[in-house]
Amino acid sequence: MKYAIVHEGKVIGLPQVGHSFDCNGKRSARFLQNATEQECLDIGLYHLVEGTKPNLRFYWEADPTYTIDESTKTVTQSYTLNSRIFNDRSEVDQDNNPMWVKVLGEVDGEPAMVDSSKRLVTKGLKTIWTANFKKTVRDMLKPTDSKVMDETITEEESTKRATIIAEGERLDTAITACTGLDGLINIVNSQNWPREII
Repeated sequence: MKYAIVHEGKVIGLPQVGHSFDCNGKRSARFLQNATEQECLDIGLYHLVEGTKPNLRFYWEADPTYTIDESTKTVTQSYTLNSRIFNDRSEVDQDNNPMWVKVLGEVDGEPAMVDSSKRLVTKGLKTIWTANFKKTVRDMLKPTDSKVMDETITEEESTKRATIIAEGERLDTAITACTGLDGLINIVNSQNWPREII
């Protein structure tokens, strides 16, 4: 059972087993291990209903929020889902002017960071996951690349290579056609690479 420390209508802490804490007085590191549920409630600990943390592959870290139910002495934890950008974004400054990749240059004869001719672009999830899948394909094929070159590859290895390439192409096509985050999450969860290393 997890608990929250509530004071004046706010959650002020989440005590951890094996750590001392303060809740209407100092509590030893063994309190939560040894106390009954009623003893925890008696000192003012509330039951904590934990929320599901956002998957950081698709969402930014978000601080939890808490809803306190005084009648049941329960605290419900929840997270706001702040999704990462989906498509690549060309960055602009506060005045909506294009931003450029900075490079080392010279200003008034002194070394300084100056704008290059390349736009500053933040990569979106589609680009990131496409690159991840391409890397997976490369990494999985690498052990047999030399066998292809010197024509010593076995039929089984050729079949597995073809399966890896086909899966990479399937994922790439699916991401290209994908128009939303839920679809992308489904694609990522649908990966079906050969289990055995070639």
